[in-house]
Amino acid sequence: MEVYENLKLLHCRRYEIPLFFCNKVVAETYISYNVKLEVNFRGKVMADLDGTAILETIQNFLPTLTPAILIFCIGLILVRLLIKGLDSILSRSKVRPILANFFSTVAATALNLLVIIATLNKLGIQTASIIALLGAAGLAIALSLQSTLANLASGILLISLRPFQYGEFVQIGSLLGSVQSIGLFTTALKTPDGKRVIIPNQKVFSSEITNYNHYGTRRLDLTYSIAYSDDVDLAKQVLQDVIKENPLILESPEPLIAVGALAAHSVDLLLQVWTEPANVRTLTYQLNEAVLKAFHKNGLNIPFPQLDVHLAKN
Repeated sequence: MEVYENLKLLHCRRYEIPLFFCNKVVAETYISYNVKLEVNFRGKVMADLDGTAILETIQNFLPTLTPAILIFCIGLILVRLLIKGLDSILSRSKVRPILANFFSTVAATALNLLVIIATLNKLGIQTASIIALLGAAGLAIALSLQSTLANLASGILLISLRPFQYGEFVQIGSLLGSVQSIGLFTTALKTPDGKRVIIPNQKVFSSEITNYNHYGTRRLDLTYSIAYSDDVDLAKQVLQDVIKENPLILESPEPLIAVGALAAHSVDLLLQVWTEPANVRTLTYQLNEAVLKAFHKNGLNIPFPQLDVHLAKN
């Protein structure tokens, strides 16, 4: 055993190969043939083999090499078939394409690594050291990319749970906009003023999400004020006429007109109407203009805050 380890060490130093790649076949070749050790003028150990020893090494290695090649080729074929079947299953399911591609890539990488490790193990190479090295490298990468991995995990959850879809108008935290893209790491919004905002998925998933398009309709709440001296019934009828003339307002659910509050300087009338999400902004502008003109036409005043000052005489 000591001779084997010494020869293994000499071979690795001679050809600058890591120790865990030196197997028993190489050592037996050194033992079967005369190995001439030389020490050059710099003190390095040299190992010289004649041509016969190299040929014998190849002959001894062939019985191990052939099964390893078969394992590698058959393994790659099986991996390809398994990934093809997985892609077929995912395509028939409701999994989104971006998530299906991610799962297929991860599965293919893992299976190919298993095939490579099995092949190296068949060649007599010590794979335990390789696995430990890959594990340590993976741990180091995971620690250095914590935020990136958190974004990836959040992206997978967002794509799976689907709290919003492409094109929907949402509010994420304090940001408002329509969804432009949903990736594994980031989500992009287009704000009402035409800006593109990129949000890390970890922040998206940890923030409060409001989806304004989820149910297909939205209620618009508007308040219009009249003076205490004005006729409330007349004001309600004016609002009713304005509603009937606007085609963007849905008939169901039925609109609501009511006295919402008795403020300090005005009577506040509450107007609630339903419309499609895409029409909310346009309908708001149209109703404000139409109500203002109708109030002026019917002599209804929009009051301003007033303060009466009474001076006391001595």
